[in-house]
Amino acid sequence: MAETSKAKRAAFIIGAIVVVVAVAVMLGITIFGDSDSDTESGSGPKPGTIVSSTPISGAPAGSSGWRIVYNTRTAEGKAAVSSGTVYVPTTPAPAGGRPVVAWAH
Repeated sequence: MAETSKAKRAAFIIGAIVVVVAVAVMLGITIFGDSDSDTESGSGPKPGTIVSSTPISGAPAGSSGWRIVYNTRTAEGKAAVSSGTVYVPTTPAPAGGRPVVAWAH
């Protein structure tokens, strides 16, 4: 019986962390800049390149968090800068790894 309670509690905690991470990512990703670089011709910053990474406080228990700023492109193909929040569990991954939750809006 105690093992079942522990399993339910662990499942609840993992579910809560997934929800918190999903909401944080959803709220954290914003496009806040646009560049005059011509990415259509291949020049300009490469999308996905990390511009900066700053540790954040208040991450959910059992995780570490960072605010990242990275290069991306707009729907029109113009260079832009965007930000997001990344949370990573502080415990080792189980056999087979962990599912990854990503949310964009």
